[in-house]
Amino acid sequence: MVIWDDYQSKKIAEIDTEHRILGVQFNKECLAVVCQNFVKFYQFKDVSFLKKVETCDNPNGVCALSTCETSTIAVVPADKPGFVNIVNYASGSVKTMKCHDNPIHRISLNKDATKFATCSVQGTLVRVFDLPTQTKFRELRRGSDACDVYGIHFSKNSKCMAVTSNRNTVHIFSLCKEYKNTSSKLRTLGVVSGFFNSEWS
Repeated sequence: MVIWDDYQSKKIAEIDTEHRILGVQFNKECLAVVCQNFVKFYQFKDVSFLKKVETCDNPNGVCALSTCETSTIAVVPADKPGFVNIVNYASGSVKTMKCHDNPIHRISLNKDATKFATCSVQGTLVRVFDLPTQTKFRELRRGSDACDVYGIHFSKNSKCMAVTSNRNTVHIFSLCKEYKNTSSKLRTLGVVSGFFNSEWS
C-alpha cells in the first residue's frame, strides 16, 4: 500500500504485507489496513504500527474509522460472526458486542462518533447503536428479502440515514423525533411483533 502526497507529487510511505489488502481507511491520526482476517492500525504521520485486531472472514474489507478529531474509535467485525469490535486505537482497548445473528456486512459511524450502524449479510435490518453506552438505539427495516447493502450513510447532523443496495433503491430513515418513519398498521394491535413491528423508511 502506497501513501501518496499529491501536493508534493511523491510517495511518502509504503506498507508491505504478505496478505491481500481488502480495504484502507484513514484520518489525520490513524491509518487502518484491512485484510481478510485482521485489521492493522498505524500512526499516520510516521506509519508506525499501533495495533492488530483479529476479525472473522471479512472479504469486503469492512471497517469504520472515526473522522472526528476528538475520537480515536474504529468499529470492525469481531472474530465471531455477527459481533463487532469497538477499538480505541490510541489506548489499545477493544470491546466486543453482538449486533446480528449473521455475519456483519456493513458498518458506518456518524460524524461525531456517537453512533454506529450495522447490517448483516441478510441486508433486511439495519441496527443503530449508541456508541458511549453500546446499546441499541434503533432497528430499521430495509425490506423483507435478502439483498447486498452497498452503504449506510448518516446525515451530517445524524437526524437521518440513507441505505443503498443492489435493489436499485435508496431508503431514507429518520433517527430523530422531527420526522417519522412509517410502520405497519398491524403494529397498533399490540400483539404483533417482529416483521410488522418494524420501523420502515
